Amino acid sequence: RPKDPPEIYFESGLQYFKNGNFDDALKNFTYADSLDPQPKYLLWMGKSLRQVGKIGKLLFVMNRLITTYPESDVADDALFEIAFCYQANDDYNKAVKAYTKLAEQYPFGTSYSNGENFRNVAHEQIKIMRNEMIFSLRALGYVGDDIESILGSFQKDNGLSVNNYGDRSTVIAVKAAYEKLLEVKAAKELHRTRLKKYSKASLFICGLLFINFILLVVLNRKMAARKKNLAAINLMLSDLTMGVL
Repeated sequence: RPKDPPEIYFESGLQYFKNGNFDDALKNFTYADSLDPQPKYLLWMGKSLRQVGKIGKLLFVMNRLITTYPESDVADDALFEIAFCYQANDDYNKAVKAYTKLAEQYPFGTSYSNGENFRNVAHEQIKIMRNEMIFSLRALGYVGDDIESILGSFQKDNGLSVNNYGDRSTVIAVKAAYEKLLEVKAAKELHRTRLKKYSKASLFICGLLFINFILLVVLNRKMAARKKNLAAINLMLSDLTMGVL
């Protein structure tokens, strides 16, 4: 309603956001900003845009916040949203640059949402991306002294533009190759498991056949002994009959 103050729409947007209704949250934050432009309204617009997957608009709104309100207490939050957006979309090179800028430009900045220190968060996220790439590339057989040279080797081998950076196309290719490697390993492990299962079944069947063979041998020997005994009895009966005659 036009007569309602923008803060009411902002609070309503926060409630929608908390309940996972990001489309309505975005509408309320946007309307609040249209009534009384404020950096915190833009920040939550950006957070809502991230949740609904509108990456282009998110980057536009966050850059607008930083440009329009560079001294705002949520300008560091906006830069974090930009960095996290790049990271979530596999553009690790741009994400590292944004996180580095966040740590250097706002060394004492804290999150508007949860109070976390952005410098610590930035360093941790850079470490996570770096370790992920090193681990995946080593699993794929790429070993080197530094991540840049390893990335360059992977780019060269896979027909990518060689820049030694973790750009989006490179990160996507590394992740795809690593996933394929895991699938191959899983298939081999499944085949090995099946072979073990079949081997055990084969051993069990062979064991049964061997036992049956032993039983047949024993039965044959018993039958042979009985036949021999019957032959001896028949001979004795024949001798007795001849004696009577």
